[in-house]
Amino acid sequence: MADDDYAILPQKELKELKEEIEKLKRNPLGENASSNDLLSAITTLTGSIKDLMDIFKEASREMKEEETGGAGKQLKELSEKLDAVIEQNKKIAQGIVTIADLLNKQEEEKPQPKPQKQPDPFAPPPLPGMDSDMGSDPFAVPPPSAPPTPPPPGPMPGGDASSMPPPPAMPPPPAGMDSDKKKGGLFHLKK
Repeated sequence: MADDDYAILPQKELKELKEEIEKLKRNPLGENASSNDLLSAITTLTGSIKDLMDIFKEASREMKEEETGGAGKQLKELSEKLDAVIEQNKKIAQGIVTIADLLNKQEEEKPQPKPQKQPDPFAPPPLPGMDSDMGSDPFAVPPPSAPPTPPPPGPMPGGDASSMPPPPAMPPPPAGMDSDKKKGGLFHLKK
């Protein structure tokens, strides 16, 4: 310990140094005007930041209340409406399936029409008036090469056939065309 140099300070200087340290602790910027302005600005800023934090805390609390209250209520209503639409869709789908089943059942009960005979593309076209392919079916479709045939006679609209006037009589043959006379010609020889 003899090697260490210690300086003995008077009690008064030591007291002044302690007071100066205390002032720096309370006001680290010192005692001049600019440091006082800086210190007051920092104090004001600290208060403003504290107020801003309070506002954010309040906004956060209100948003949590809205999520559980307002938005939650809207989501619940929307969910209920969506459930109602889903139930309606199920009923509609069941109705469609039922109708399809009924139609299939009716189709199965109907006698199946015989398939139309396709004309042979290499066969000669049928002669007019020959309806051997169509048989007695009035709704049969004639082959594309055959002329259309008139529909079978049926009841006349507006009444029965007895109320219709008779067809006009055939006119007499023109003069000079007597059927009793023999005609001469190239192939007929006169006797």
